[in-house]
Amino acid sequence: MSTWRREALSLLPELKAEIEGASSQMAMWIELHSALEEAYSSGTPREELIGPLYSLVLRAVESKDGDTNSAVACAFLEHLPQNAVVWADLHRWLPETVFKRIEDVFKYHVAESEFSILKKDYLSRISGKGATTSRHNHRAG
Repeated sequence: MSTWRREALSLLPELKAEIEGASSQMAMWIELHSALEEAYSSGTPREELIGPLYSLVLRAVESKDGDTNSAVACAFLEHLPQNAVVWADLHRWLPETVFKRIEDVFKYHVAESEFSILKKDYLSRISGKGATTSRHNHRAG
């Protein structure tokens, strides 16, 4: 069993079917992104899933393996700005040092002007000052 699959299973046993069924790291991260959005969809975030999922994200971001870095960036991270609920909670799971190092990934699906607003929102939340902007036009999923 590959290292990436073994790590995912150790942190996310409830997603065993999705992880074992993935044909590649990219496919796994697509499934994990769907699981993240579902974890937020009920109104009460499922932190018992969200926490371990972001632990795996941080491991993947810090990995020395380029395939792992690419998979988490392309199939997971670059989609986070597209969901306002997920983005509003990102500050709790992604340290500012990591955010700043990978922020270009978040720009893939949003315009530069929109990312500027999203970045201010994230930085405001992480500093404890709350959201700085209203994002009523930002789609929720």
